[in-house]
Amino acid sequence: MKRCYMARDYFLPSKYRSGIENVNSVEALQETLIRALRTLIMKNHPNEASIFTKLLLKLPDLRSLNNMHSEELLAFKVHP
Repeated sequence: MKRCYMARDYFLPSKYRSGIENVNSVEALQETLIRALRTLIMKNHPNEASIFTKLLLKLPDLRSLNNMHSEELLAFKVHP
């Protein structure tokens, strides 16, 4: 479970977030993090190649949850 949180924290940066000034830097960071995650998974789970793909497939859902959470926090700050 700890690895899922680690993946969430590192992969949520998105070039589509508002306020991003340097999209190319965000894309480069994402690529670096994806390579690092793949390396980590291959090292720790050499016989389970599908884990990497499964994690990547969860990213859109994690981004959606992150957006919903951010909206709730903003609403909480606006209406204490």
